[in-house]
Amino acid sequence: MITSCPLSPSIRGSKARSAEVSNTKHFSVQSFITTIVLLVGLLCCKHVGDGHLLELERLLHTRIMAKHDMRMIEHQQRTRLTRTQNIARGHRDRVVNLMHRLDIAPRQYNERKERKQAQIDRLQAQIQHLGVSDITVSVEYFPSSMSRPSNPFAQGFRRVDLEGGAQHVVSTVAAWKAQAVQMSMTMDIIFFSAACCVVAASVISTIEVFLTEIAPFDLVDCIYLLLFGTKMMFLDAPVRFKGIVEAQAFIVKYFAFLTRFTGRGIWYIFLGTMTFATLWDNQIWYLGAVLLGFYVFLIGVFATVMGAMKSRKLDRVRQQIRRQNANSEQMFNAYARSSPQEGMTAEEFDLLSGQVAGISFRPDELTFVLNALCNEGRLGITQRDFCGWIAGPAILL
Repeated sequence: MITSCPLSPSIRGSKARSAEVSNTKHFSVQSFITTIVLLVGLLCCKHVGDGHLLELERLLHTRIMAKHDMRMIEHQQRTRLTRTQNIARGHRDRVVNLMHRLDIAPRQYNERKERKQAQIDRLQAQIQHLGVSDITVSVEYFPSSMSRPSNPFAQGFRRVDLEGGAQHVVSTVAAWKAQAVQMSMTMDIIFFSAACCVVAASVISTIEVFLTEIAPFDLVDCIYLLLFGTKMMFLDAPVRFKGIVEAQAFIVKYFAFLTRFTGRGIWYIFLGTMTFATLWDNQIWYLGAVLLGFYVFLIGVFATVMGAMKSRKLDRVRQQIRRQNANSEQMFNAYARSSPQEGMTAEEFDLLSGQVAGISFRPDELTFVLNALCNEGRLGITQRDFCGWIAGPAILL
């Protein structure tokens, strides 16, 4: 029987160490292989992940571009829809305007026909008063369905028979227009003479007070009267020099009430009383105080009364338009044909007042009407000014 010999401790220790070394080497190789495999797997995953990321970025970019294209298409569609709505709204407004014109014609045809006939009767009476007997004046009315008036609110045309000596009618009307222009020039000269009276009285009183006594308050009063009179003399000057025109533009810009007939009359009433008080209270010239003061005062009273009458005449046109319940914007567009952007001219306003209210204005009256209705120094009545005049209170000329 064979028995194993017990190993010595040194031999057993060496075998254990060799086993540990072999196990360690086997573990190191296995770890290395595992690490290599993991690295290769990570590299593969990274490559695949980069591909997926690129594909995802392309998809996102495609989606963004698609949304942008959709927004552009929606914007274009909204723009086309807005343009179509504006065109439809414009057609609708034109249809409403046409319906309003067709509705207002039958209601006012008879009234305007009677008014025109009354005007012709007055004209015939004036012609007979002039002593002309071989003139025939006739008026023919054409319904709106048979003819197209140049003005949509007009219900007919007036035709004057030029046979049988009716040329005298034309010359008579031209003479009346020339008389109106001459009257306007006469009023300007009258106002200018009143301003000269104020300036003369102020110069005399200023020199007298300055040389004879020490009265600063009276001197200031005289200087103020001189300034006021000089301002009115520049405003009513019949000449048109460059300096005078510039002074008139300055006065019209900052003292607009003086351009109106009523305002000018009230101002001359004030200047007349001030002229009388300056010459009379300072014991300078009693006769001049009476003559100059009362002359300027009476001119002011006359201008105020005339301005009130002209204002009432203009207000009658406004009341007649309001009684018809007509659309003021449509009426403005119907009459302001020459230049709607610049506004309604004086001739167009006179045509409107004659056809709507049967009231006509002279050229000098139209000047005051435009001064009262136009804002910001314009040469025509804008739609805003016209609608504000219709809807607002009465205006003093």
